[in-house]
Amino acid sequence: MNAAVHNPLDGLSSYGSDRAWEANLHLSYSLKSNRTIVSNMRFKGPLRVQRPFYPEQGRCHTYLLHPPGGMVSGDKIDISVDVNEGAESFITTPSAGKLYGADSENVVQTQNIELNVADNATLEFLPQENILFDRANGKLSTSINLSKSSKFIAWDMLSFGRPHGGYHFKSGSLDQLLQIKIDGKLVLHEGFKTDDDLTILSSPVGMMGHLHMGSLFIVVPEKIEHYAAWTEQARELLVNDETLRMAATQRNGVLMIRALSDDIEMLRNAFIKVWQGLRLAVLEQEPVMPRIWLT
Repeated sequence: MNAAVHNPLDGLSSYGSDRAWEANLHLSYSLKSNRTIVSNMRFKGPLRVQRPFYPEQGRCHTYLLHPPGGMVSGDKIDISVDVNEGAESFITTPSAGKLYGADSENVVQTQNIELNVADNATLEFLPQENILFDRANGKLSTSINLSKSSKFIAWDMLSFGRPHGGYHFKSGSLDQLLQIKIDGKLVLHEGFKTDDDLTILSSPVGMMGHLHMGSLFIVVPEKIEHYAAWTEQARELLVNDETLRMAATQRNGVLMIRALSDDIEMLRNAFIKVWQGLRLAVLEQEPVMPRIWLT
């Protein structure tokens, strides 16, 4: 008699609260001989990185990959990044993240990101947007821990549906939280949570009818005296019309650019323009466009 073949999916429900497909990724970056390397990588489940790229001297460019292409009910993604002393890292993604419609039991889709940047280290964390499809039930959390001598640029972009493709967000929920700490001190704590009727998407104190939103953050604690000039420089780069609204401000050592848009590509390109315009002043490095942004 032939031995029974083990099915790795045995014991996992295809729906409901028992359903789970977890993906974990931990990356550590370290400086070695004037070049940043991925000194440690641990992963579990469908989460990987492409080999590092070096388009600008010793700075390490890394692309995060999630082969399933999106999250369904019960999926959980945990990403943690340590940029060790003196290391310089640039992280992006080759495509948008996707949160698909929840199952009949409305099981949550969870993403947790933790970014740690040590003394004299630099991190640019610039992923493409997350797209919430109709009936998605997303919980997104990002925790950023910086040293007072670190340099940090990041953005977060979110789309409610993909209207150009006919995929409209008519129902569903999102609970989003972001925290930034400098030497353990909390300097930014903000959240975004939809209501049952999705009034916040149309409200004048919410998204005002726009379907895409984004925030760009710049934190360089040792150069806080430059923030006023950087804020003015950012404002000169902003676009404001009926389809894209942008604003720049600073608070508690964080320079923030906010955007609401009717078109995610327009929003993304506006953020890239700001990043290109400020990178030399902020990081003392000319902007180098990742190849993946050009494909």
